[in-house]
Amino acid sequence: MRTGQPILVTDNEDTKQSITMHNSKFTHIIALMDEIECLKGEIRPSGSGHIYTTISTLENRVQRLRKEFEKENEDYN
Repeated sequence: MRTGQPILVTDNEDTKQSITMHNSKFTHIIALMDEIECLKGEIRPSGSGHIYTTISTLENRVQRLRKEFEKENEDYN
């Protein structure tokens, strides 16, 4: 499992909260991606429809979080 480190360190309290949320979202994305890979290993020739559904749902969630993360990252540039 991957772990994230803070992206930026600052003394500004308002920015610290934003950075923490930013890092938290990144960590969430990585965790979901790791879970997707784990679930893909659980797929069997039959009786795995629920796993495919879960994978699809998590992949959609990752896409939405990535878009949010990229939008937030624009604010840092």
